[in-house]
Amino acid sequence: MRSTERKQIKQTKEALVAARLMRRRRKLTLRIAAILFACLLLCAMILIDVFLFPVEYLWAAVLTPEIEDRKDGQMRVFYLDVGQGDCTLVQLPDGQTLMIDCGNGESEAIRNILGICVALGVQKIDHLFITHADADHIGGMEAVLRCFGADTVYLPAEDPMQERIAQYRELARKYCKNVCDTSMLTSMISEEEENFWYAMVLGGFPDTEKEGNDTSAILYLEYADRKLLFPGDVSYRVERELVSIYEQTGGIVFEVPMQTSYGTVLLSPNISSLDFLKLGHHGSADATCMEFAEYLHPQNVFVSCGAGNSYNHPSQEVIENLLQADASVQFYRTDELGNILLTIERDGRYSVLSV
Repeated sequence: MRSTERKQIKQTKEALVAARLMRRRRKLTLRIAAILFACLLLCAMILIDVFLFPVEYLWAAVLTPEIEDRKDGQMRVFYLDVGQGDCTLVQLPDGQTLMIDCGNGESEAIRNILGICVALGVQKIDHLFITHADADHIGGMEAVLRCFGADTVYLPAEDPMQERIAQYRELARKYCKNVCDTSMLTSMISEEEENFWYAMVLGGFPDTEKEGNDTSAILYLEYADRKLLFPGDVSYRVERELVSIYEQTGGIVFEVPMQTSYGTVLLSPNISSLDFLKLGHHGSADATCMEFAEYLHPQNVFVSCGAGNSYNHPSQEVIENLLQADASVQFYRTDELGNILLTIERDGRYSVLSV
C-alpha cells in the first residue's frame, strides 16, 4: 500500500474519532444543560412556593372550570367530587365562604377543590369547618390553608385522634386568624339581615360512650327557610339520640338567642322534613337508619363517594330506608355526576345541576 493511501486512511480514522468525540461532547453538554435547567426550574418553583404563592395554586388554576358568577341573594352549595372523601364548599348569600371538610388529600381531589375555589374567585375561606379528623375529611386542609387561608377554622374539641387534631390545630394557627374548638350549639351567623343565614352544630359533643366516627360534628345550615344537614360520619347510634332529643324537647334544647347588629335573633334549627341531606358516612350501612330517615324525611340527598369504591357506598339498605321514608326523594351522587351545585334563591326556589 502506498504511503499516500496509508496517510489518507489514517486521516479518515482520525476524522471519525474526532466526530465521535464531538458527538459525545455535544450529548454531554445537552445533558448538563438539561440538568441545570431542571435545577433552575426546581429552585424557581421552590422560591415561588415559599415567597409568592403555593405551587398547588398554579397547578389547579391551569384546569379551572368555567362557572357563572353567583347572583345577589343566592346561596350556592358545591358538593365536590373528591373521590372517597368529603368536601363541600358553600358560597353564602352575604358573600362569605364556608368549606365543610377538605377531602382526602389525594392530588386529584386537591386539584379539584382548589380549581373550584379559583373558578369562583375565592380569595379567602371565611369559615373552614372540619367534622372530624379522619383522613378522608381532613387530608386536604393544609393545601386549602396554604392557598387561601381562613378567618376561622373550626376543629373538633374532642376526637379519638387527638395527636392528629393537635397537628392540624398548629397548622390552622399558622394560616388563619381564629381557631375554634367546636361543641354542641357552636354557631355561625350572617352579617346581613337581608341575606340572613345561620349554621349550628347539633352533635359531636364530648361523651365517654362515643368514639371514632360518632364524635363527628353534625352541622345544620338554614337559608330562605331551606334546611340542610351535614352529619359527618356519625352512625345510627348518634342519629337515634338526635331524633330522641328532638322528639322529647321539640327541638327547644337547640334554640339559641344571638345578638347581631340588626337585633336579637332566635336560632331554632329544625331537622324534621329536611330539604337537603348530605348523606352520612358516604352512604355506609351503619348510618341513616330507618328512624333517622323517617324523621328527617329529606327531599334531596347528596352522596359523596368514590367511583367503584370497595365499601359499596352508598349502601342499598340506606337507599331503601330513604325511599321508604319518601318515595319521591331525589339522589345526587358525586361518583356519577362529579361536582354537584345546589343553588338556593332568596325566595326559597332551588335548582341542582352538575358542574
